[in-house]
Amino acid sequence: MNIQRENIFHDARGWQGYLELRRHDRAGALIQYYRLLAGDDDSARTKGAVSLAYVRWTATDDEISKVEKELADEPASCARLRLSQHLQLCD
Repeated sequence: MNIQRENIFHDARGWQGYLELRRHDRAGALIQYYRLLAGDDDSARTKGAVSLAYVRWTATDDEISKVEKELADEPASCARLRLSQHLQLCD
């Protein structure tokens, strides 16, 4: 994928997360933000991390379960989710 398409792709994913959040679907937003965080692009990972910092702390156990199920087949996204859960437990 060329750089311009990749940037558009990541921007679209970020907007999808934002729109999910506006629809009060926090789990849907988290899924998109963890996918951003799992990408190869540094800018996209930064946007994903910042977005997660705003949204993650308000997520319920049910929402996190939904996120885990959705990301189970995506090793990189799932790994980022597990790491963030571990770091949250350490706070």
